[in-house]
Amino acid sequence: MRLMTVRALPVAGALALALVPAPARAQQPPAAPPQAQEPEYKNLKVLPKDTTKPQMTVIMHGFADSLGVGCDFCHVNANGKMDFASDDKDEKKSARVMMKMTWSINKDTLPQLEGMSDDAEVTCYTCHRGAKHPPQMMAQILSDTAATKGTPAALDEYQRLKQANPDSGLYDFRPQQLTAAAERLGRQKPDEALALLKATVSLFPQSSQAAAALGMALMQSGDKAGAETELQRALTLDPKNFGAKMALDRLHGVPPPGAPPAPPKQ
Repeated sequence: MRLMTVRALPVAGALALALVPAPARAQQPPAAPPQAQEPEYKNLKVLPKDTTKPQMTVIMHGFADSLGVGCDFCHVNANGKMDFASDDKDEKKSARVMMKMTWSINKDTLPQLEGMSDDAEVTCYTCHRGAKHPPQMMAQILSDTAATKGTPAALDEYQRLKQANPDSGLYDFRPQQLTAAAERLGRQKPDEALALLKATVSLFPQSSQAAAALGMALMQSGDKAGAETELQRALTLDPKNFGAKMALDRLHGVPPPGAPPAPPKQ
């Protein structure tokens, strides 16, 4: 089923501004034709008062598909009877806030970005990706797990989530997430960060970014020979890896571009 034809209507949860193409162009529902005899919905505070029944069905199904939920996630279910007008559930209140916010982003913010496609928009699915609550970033999951339980536990969690969600799109399993997790870890637990980067290189031996990140971590740890090996390997995999090139120059004592000349030795 397509997401929604209303312009960007997310439900509860934090909003990440990563843009994904929506399956259908979202638009605010047009007014009902004068001759249409549609039921009058109660307590509409964000959607237009004249929203028709077919329009409401598409909108609500868009919510349900984007979050993988049923009507009772936002609406009161009193002994099997839905009370759609009630405002008793916090999820419904959050939905209204998020609807206004994403409408504002799509209407006022995105048009200001140069080169933005006319089809680009923030939708429920942008953040939720079929889950009730937007999933944590893989980098955060891994860094938090490694910090509290160690790197082996973090790698086990990575493999578990990858096997459980191979095609769902809930998580990003690319090496960038593991190197980002190691960067977060490195501020407080450099040993765990180094162990995670070594594991990342084993999982992604053809990733220039992973090799460069490991080389930089090894350089920080004082292992110059290991750093040299990984940084050279990163450049072999991708000669345009500017980060690896700069780190290698630093390892060899070459000043960065634009740096003032070193004072003469006395």
